[in-house]
Amino acid sequence: MKKFSKTNYIYMTLEKGIIMSQSEIDYFEKGLYEPIKGLSRPEDAEKILSDKRSYRSFCPHCGDMSVWVPKGRRDFESPFVQMDPSSRMKNYFGGYINFGKAFECSLCHHELVFYFKYEDNKILKVGSYPSYKDIVRGKLMKEIAIPSSKIPRELSTALGLRAQGVLIGAYAYLRRIYETLIEKAAQEAIKNNEFTYEDYKKEHLVERIKKLKKHLPECMQNNPIAYGILSKGIHELSEEDCESAFDLLYELIKNILEETERKRVKEIREKALSAGLQKCAQRFNSSINQTT
Repeated sequence: MKKFSKTNYIYMTLEKGIIMSQSEIDYFEKGLYEPIKGLSRPEDAEKILSDKRSYRSFCPHCGDMSVWVPKGRRDFESPFVQMDPSSRMKNYFGGYINFGKAFECSLCHHELVFYFKYEDNKILKVGSYPSYKDIVRGKLMKEIAIPSSKIPRELSTALGLRAQGVLIGAYAYLRRIYETLIEKAAQEAIKNNEFTYEDYKKEHLVERIKKLKKHLPECMQNNPIAYGILSKGIHELSEEDCESAFDLLYELIKNILEETERKRVKEIREKALSAGLQKCAQRFNSSINQTT
């Protein structure tokens, strides 16, 4: 299984009220089969098991964001290693270690369990229940709530493929999202008679982005090179090369989606305000005319 570069997540440490960077133990939203940074010895398992921090993330049972509170250790048998149950968590130097850590949802009290394995001087997260995919997809749906859109689902699929080491497939989903956003912006511009569809199709992607300046998020306008990296990754780059740039591309697309959603919400609020003021003006029209 390939190593993956670190993902630039940050987590809110609710007990201490501070932001925890990935320089500390970062297992909660880490993908499967990715080594936990800073943990290279079997006895380092205790650092995970003794961690008292709570985390804010999505609960598939509640269908909402919640606080996950550490609940305790969970043991499990590996199908690849025969092990005396009485020796679990005791034989730190036997070349293997399998253990789980449970959290409890503060809203519905369902459990979330992560499973870990020590192997080749690494501690890996090898499973979770509910699944990593359900947690990440739900969180994205909450953070990037684009109505009638498959984009959050496709973004979580890209993350899932990345966690399995299928980077070229993950790039295909990221590029698909990128193209969907550009095409949607183009439809708005064509509807406003800014240019014709035929003229738009003649342009290269960089020129299309320039044409769509009023309709695309600023971070997308400033980074047109991202599309070129995605395309090169799908057609030419190795899995290892794709992996080295995945986190940057993922964060860029997430920023684009968040900016798009903020713009959409702002437009809805402004329309509601304008409509409300127009109704007020109609109701008070006679008195306004009398006083002006």
